[in-house]
Amino acid sequence: MTDSDDRFGMMAAGAPVLMWTSGPDKGCTFFNKGWLDFTGRALEQELGDGWSDGVHPEDLDRCLRTYTDAFDARQEFTMEYRLRRHDGRYRWILDRGVPRFIPDGAFAGYIGSAYDVTELKEAEERSRQILEAAPNGMIMITREGAITLVNRAVEEVFGYARDELIGRPIEMLVPERSRAQHRDARTGYLVAPERRTMGAGRELCGRRKDGSEVPVEIGLTPIQTSTGTFVLASIIDISVRRKSEQAAADAARQVETERQVLDAVIENLPGLFFMLDRQGRRVRWNKERERVTGYSAAELRTIPTLTQVAPEDRESLAAAIERGFREG
Repeated sequence: MTDSDDRFGMMAAGAPVLMWTSGPDKGCTFFNKGWLDFTGRALEQELGDGWSDGVHPEDLDRCLRTYTDAFDARQEFTMEYRLRRHDGRYRWILDRGVPRFIPDGAFAGYIGSAYDVTELKEAEERSRQILEAAPNGMIMITREGAITLVNRAVEEVFGYARDELIGRPIEMLVPERSRAQHRDARTGYLVAPERRTMGAGRELCGRRKDGSEVPVEIGLTPIQTSTGTFVLASIIDISVRRKSEQAAADAARQVETERQVLDAVIENLPGLFFMLDRQGRRVRWNKERERVTGYSAAELRTIPTLTQVAPEDRESLAAAIERGFREG
């Protein structure tokens, strides 16, 4: 063992991370105290490929394949896997390995550092579940406009599977005629990112996989991370709202048309016409009633109906009105 190996061993012993080294034959040659305390195993049990005994069976093949492929290519690697802790519970580990070379350039193996990222993974899973359950489409993009994350609602709105979107430019979801303007707006937004809503009160369209367009409203939220600024876009398909608004407008026009027709019919009825509500108040009448009775519209609105009837007829008229309401 060289002096440099001794110095490395002393530094690694107190490091707050799990550390390991391997030789040129892929076998592990060292694990620091942090690793041994985590696994609860002796150094002799971990050396060579003994460390793999603690890897979760579902992760083992993938873990060894990643390690072997990187080793053969002399490349750095990063992998996540579940490692059994001293209490028997499996914890998620983020492991990064870097090739080592001695001064003459000969390959000497790998040095690695690993971190327990279980809490982070659990938080990511909770966030993913919330994201998947969101009724709005959710898309995360980089500063360069590359899509890094989408949820189920995005797939439903635009007709793409998520693997068709991840890594692709966000402009693929914008009609071709608007893409240049969208790129300029995206660049400008990232200069001074803030919460913003796009499309409210005006036409804003997205482009589906089949080429059709869908009216949308988009909320933008900047996300600051250690690797830079991302933008989270919340997308609402407002085509249903537009259809509802159109249906309501059509219904209102129909009601107005029917009211106008009814008014015309009432005004052309021969004789006096009026309508009463349940309290006996007049709610509709024709001009002929105003002319014959001499009462103005304001008076007809406020004077009780029965006061305009001869006293000896009021009781029978009241009974007839009540019977009409009761029996239809």
